[in-house]
Amino acid sequence: MHLKQSLVRRVLPALIAEACALYASNALAAQAAQPAATATLAQSAATGDASSSTDTQGASAARPIRADVLRREQALAVPVSDVVRLGRYAHLDGAAMPFPVDVLVQDMLALAGVAPLADRDITTLSGGEFARVQFARALAQLWTLDAHQMPPRYLLMDEPTAALDLVQQHRLFATARRLTRAWNIGALAIAHDCNLAARHADRLVLIANGRSIADGAPREVMRTDLLERCYGAPMQIASHDQDAVASIFPA
Repeated sequence: MHLKQSLVRRVLPALIAEACALYASNALAAQAAQPAATATLAQSAATGDASSSTDTQGASAARPIRADVLRREQALAVPVSDVVRLGRYAHLDGAAMPFPVDVLVQDMLALAGVAPLADRDITTLSGGEFARVQFARALAQLWTLDAHQMPPRYLLMDEPTAALDLVQQHRLFATARRLTRAWNIGALAIAHDCNLAARHADRLVLIANGRSIADGAPREVMRTDLLERCYGAPMQIASHDQDAVASIFPA
């Protein structure tokens, strides 16, 4: 856990307006990484390490960090729209919104591609539908009117595409990356699909045997020698044009 906290502490402060994928070759490494990210954010929020500002008298003032964690959870029998509305619970003491919260809920459902499911019972959804509804809930929590005036905000995703088909996997990652720019947030995803992660992430961190073995742009990290250390098996590269990240397959 200490290694994961050190890794995430190094990654998160530089993540605003970027998408980063922590690529782990096995479930044990992935399971350790997400709690470490949450713990690191909590500690940073308490100490001001990751987001401190200096007032006119030179004193350091801690600024709060908001993070929403997207993970698989058990669900109660409630409408989908109510699940997404829960994302605004953290803002009950904040400034009033200039429009009804139901409008925001519908917008977030649309961003996640599940607007037609608004009135469905959450327990009747498929695994992929459920995952996209949780994505909408996370977006509802992160949304703000003054994105560029807010303290650092992060979207932490624990294998968010595990239950999604090929098209929806790419749509979710593409949406998350687009919102890092539009909303000025950082996105950190734990993934096992190196090709999916490399296609959408600005930064890719490879984890093998509990340690980071590579950290950089996908084009720099997607190498056979590094991926073979992760998988413990021979790998090969499928070359593309110069503007695309190469794909990796078992040899």
